Amino acid sequence: MEEFVRESWEDPAHLIDYVDAVDQVGLWDSERMLVSTYFAVDDQILDIGCGAGRSTIALYRLGYPNIRGVDLSEGMVKRAVGVA
Repeated sequence: MEEFVRESWEDPAHLIDYVDAVDQVGLWDSERMLVSTYFAVDDQILDIGCGAGRSTIALYRLGYPNIRGVDLSEGMVKRAVGVA
């Protein structure tokens, strides 16, 4: 099952959709409200299951420099850091 899940998220079509969401969607209003209510700009944030970095990158762009994203999909992580 784990292999199936990993392969699904390595599919180029999934990668393209998620990479597009980084710039086109960014944070949802509910995410923005949650973060601004409960996190200080200098807090350390770990985004588990970050995918291509939609929320990780959006939070960094909003001024949260101490955010880290992790994901099981190597393809998603590479897209998030601009390697692939």
